[in-house]
Amino acid sequence: QIAQLEQQVTDLEKENKTLTEEKNKTDDAAANSTTTNANYENDTLEALEDLVTKAVKLVDETKASGTDEEKRAKFLEIKNTLEEIEDRLDAYEDRYEVKYEKGEITKEEYRKHETSIEKLEDKLDAAEDKLERTFGFAD
Repeated sequence: QIAQLEQQVTDLEKENKTLTEEKNKTDDAAANSTTTNANYENDTLEALEDLVTKAVKLVDETKASGTDEEKRAKFLEIKNTLEEIEDRLDAYEDRYEVKYEKGEITKEEYRKHETSIEKLEDKLDAAEDKLERTFGFAD
């Protein structure tokens, strides 16, 4: 189980690192652009649901162990992953708001996505709270 948890942490770290690198490249290339979160354009609701589920599971299985420095590093690593997912949820939500404002989707479709995103954000917030309790850190 520890090996599985470590693998999940490694997988999330790799994804976070890749996303951060992509974000930095995008930010550098589009410093004066009005396009935000361009590297999240292809996120689907299903992909975001999967990310949130994995993140919640990771937090649920995380134990605070090691030196204070190691615990803090592990806490920050997981917290950064949660924040990255939150950014992706926000970008997805923004895209659907724009689609609604342009008349590309109905009010019902917009509300459906809004409700789904709010539920995912609530799960992510609860996971962050649990992470802080687990490590005894408050951000």
